[in-house]
Amino acid sequence: WDGKNDAGDTLPDGDYTFSVSATDINGEDVSATTYTKGVVDRVSFTPDGILLWIDGVSFSMSTVTSVADADPAASGSSGSSGSDGEPQEES
Repeated sequence: WDGKNDAGDTLPDGDYTFSVSATDINGEDVSATTYTKGVVDRVSFTPDGILLWIDGVSFSMSTVTSVADADPAASGSSGSSGSDGEPQEES
């Protein structure tokens, strides 16, 4: 998201949410899965499991679908996995 509304105006910093709804060619509802990606800045070990924190928001480790080096060049990775180098969490 570029931080702008439909009119092209820049919106203020803050927390935003979104929802996804989709239909197939026959107009039937189709399920959609949303994902969050970012750099993990904290890890918590809780009685309910491991939590990863991205920008102050916690995600259960059980929802993680992919983890990659945030800077593939630093580790000598070729980046050929198609990843943009940031962990992805299912939300």
